[in-house]
Amino acid sequence: MGEEGKRKLRLRKETTANLFELYESEIRLRHRSDEGFDEDKRVLGHFHTYLGDRQPTPELATSFLAQFAAYKTTTLYRYHSIINGFMTWYGEPLSTRIKV
Repeated sequence: MGEEGKRKLRLRKETTANLFELYESEIRLRHRSDEGFDEDKRVLGHFHTYLGDRQPTPELATSFLAQFAAYKTTTLYRYHSIINGFMTWYGEPLSTRIKV
């Protein structure tokens, strides 16, 4: 098992709350503006609330995003990008795509 596999196993042992705390430092490095960081944090906060104590899965992420199907396409795309970034970091990227 390589380093990436070991990292994924370590993340699976973390609590959901701790996962979101760990990912916050990742998005802080990714965004150059406070607005982008705040938007990611807001959407991820809603996702965290949606998950509760459950571990994130692609199915739960897709179910969460389905709530926003009636929103404008660009908004849904942005939410999908934020959640997919988290899920990719977690090791389980989403297979869905949003066409703009």
